[in-house]
Amino acid sequence: MSDPVAQGAQTVDADMERVLADAAAAGNMLRHGREHAGVHVAALAVALKVPVHKLEALEAGQLGGFPDAVFVRALASSVCRTLKIDPAPVLALLPQNQVPRLSSHEGINASFKPGSTKLVSSSAAPGSRKAAFAVVLLLLAAVALVFVPRDWLDRLSSPSSSAVSTPVHSDSAGLSPQQDSASGPAVTGTTVSESIALRPESTITSAGASVPVAAIASAAMASAPTESSLTAASANEEAQALLVIRAKGESWVQVRSAGGATVLQRVLGSGESVSIPGAPPWSVVVGKADATEVLVRGKSMDLAAIARENVARFEVK
Repeated sequence: MSDPVAQGAQTVDADMERVLADAAAAGNMLRHGREHAGVHVAALAVALKVPVHKLEALEAGQLGGFPDAVFVRALASSVCRTLKIDPAPVLALLPQNQVPRLSSHEGINASFKPGSTKLVSSSAAPGSRKAAFAVVLLLLAAVALVFVPRDWLDRLSSPSSSAVSTPVHSDSAGLSPQQDSASGPAVTGTTVSESIALRPESTITSAGASVPVAAIASAAMASAPTESSLTAASANEEAQALLVIRAKGESWVQVRSAGGATVLQRVLGSGESVSIPGAPPWSVVVGKADATEVLVRGKSMDLAAIARENVARFEVK
């Protein structure tokens, strides 16, 4: 019984190694074709609308991250069609069905281990204990409120009532009929002196509160020219630049000098604008032409007229 099982495991391992080797060879063919066409992997991912790590895994021959062989073959065909290379040699190396898996070497009589049941019960126990503890606390608080004496509640509420009644008596005393029967100048002087004596804290508080408001207003007025000056400076810089690239959506841009040196190579976010430093000539590749705006010497360039499969290539002299 052991010999057939061992031979089957060796056969599966050999098939797995052959599939992985063929997938690596197919990935190398795709990578060489992309590099020969001068297309960056990020630009190719934008053109195909797939994540970059999927293309990198396909070029590396790592098929474990893909759902099935149909998806792998479809993605490889799309890459070949975009790069304008023959897909037949690549598809011949890719698997046509599900990649065989390594044998686990476990018999059909292996015992069942209910690990998931224990995990669920252990994870649910702390939550039930916390809920029971919270219910007990609520019950104890309700019982305590029922048996608290009324005198304690009256004592707790008495300081607030006395504090509220104090200024009312002082105001009523200041407006008594005896003061109204006195002479006009005397009553006026007394009323003014009492109002001054009773309201120093409110006056100080209002004066102190006005200071932060004035400081905030002055800071806002000081920051407004700074923001406007920064906006004007950025607009002036874009106006003076020979080549300006603006992204209306996520796009990839590559700019190279006449000597082949990379001046700029990055992914631009939506709304991001970049001015190319240095002097022309430049070779420019835009990975997503419909989401990118290019200004050459202040004039907008029509990328749709020169784009092929949403990838625009042009030179600025």
